[in-house]
This record gives sequence, C-alpha cells and structure tokens, in this order.
Amino acid sequence: MQLSHFLFCASVLAGSATASFAEAPTVYGKKNVFARVEAVTLTSAQKSHYRNFRREDAYFGAFYVTSSGDGSYYTYGYHDLSLAKAIAKRGCEAIHQGPCTFFAVAVPEGVDPNATQASGLGAVSALDYNGIYRDRQTTDGYGAFAVSGSAHHGYSFDWPNAAEARAAAIAFCEVEVAKALTEVRIIDREWAKSNGLTTCRIIDSYAPAGG
Repeated sequence: MQLSHFLFCASVLAGSATASFAEAPTVYGKKNVFARVEAVTLTSAQKSHYRNFRREDAYFGAFYVTSSGDGSYYTYGYHDLSLAKAIAKRGCEAIHQGPCTFFAVAVPEGVDPNATQASGLGAVSALDYNGIYRDRQTTDGYGAFAVSGSAHHGYSFDWPNAAEARAAAIAFCEVEVAKALTEVRIIDREWAKSNGLTTCRIIDSYAPAGG
C-alpha cells in the first residue's frame, strides 16, 4: 500500500499511472553535468574519492577537499545546489577538522554549473517520482509524493482517500530523514532541524479518475 525509498539507492520501474497528476515541481532529466575548479590539484586519495563522486551520477551535488592533506567529502541527490555545497563543505570541515575548498559540482544537464541558485528534485528523487511512484498508482487508490528540505523523499499509493495517502508519504519521507540523522553529530542534527532540512512536505498528489 505504501513504499519508502533510501536516498542513495535508485530503482526505476517503467510506466505511468492512468489518471492525471497535479502540477509537478521542477524535474530535470537523467543526465548530469560535472564541473571542476581546474586550479585545485588533487592528491591521489582525493582523485580516487572524486571518481566515486562521479560514479554516483546524481545531481545536485558538490565535492570539497581539505586545504592540505588527503581529505575530501561530497554530497549528491540534493534538491538544491547551494544546499548541496553547504552540506559538503560542512561535512568536509567537520570530519577532517580543518578548512576545506570547493572543487567540483554535479548539476542536471541544462543547468549552469556556475549558477549560485538552482533547485528542483534531486536525481534520486526524480527517478522515483517519474518512475515507480507513478507506476504503482491504481485506478481506484490515492497516492502522494513528499520531499524533505534536503535530499529525502517518500511516497504512497493505493490508499482509500487523499488524507491517508498524504499522511503516509510524509511518514515515509520522515523515516528516511530519521535514518540520515542517525549518522550525524548532535550539532549537525540540530542545525539541520533549525534550518528546515528535516521537514517533509507534499509536492504531488494522485487521485484516481473521478476521485
């Protein structure tokens, strides 16, 4: 009746539901554009980590490196470019206990990698939004799709009414947020909450024909 989804695992089922959907948020295509700061030279360890970043192939993301040494940190799958950068910088400096420098960014094709502001569904959420979320809807059930203020999402399908569908999508999104919060420090957890990154909201509702 409902399904949630881990942030960093993408699974897509082809097809779409038969009934119409509400107005969709900004949804980009599957292709990424990577851009890097050529003036920054990576160490061997950082180059290896950067290759991992590129393999994720998911926007919005950013890659930061320590000003000295081999440290690095990256984000991907965020719904906002500036936030992806901020989290990557914060994570790099927290883990490596020192200043970090911006090195690279991942944005959807068609978005200027030098842009200071860009937002929409992150690549992982967009895959589910256009794929399995729509595919699972039925001709007699309600569904909904929710996203957090950072990079998570949850969705529902085949519920008897819109209220239940929306509540389920929010609940599953919040589960993904809770999982992510178990991996960060208390100070980062509080920072995320105070900045609205842990709050989930509905961005799409599905109603069966005549519902």
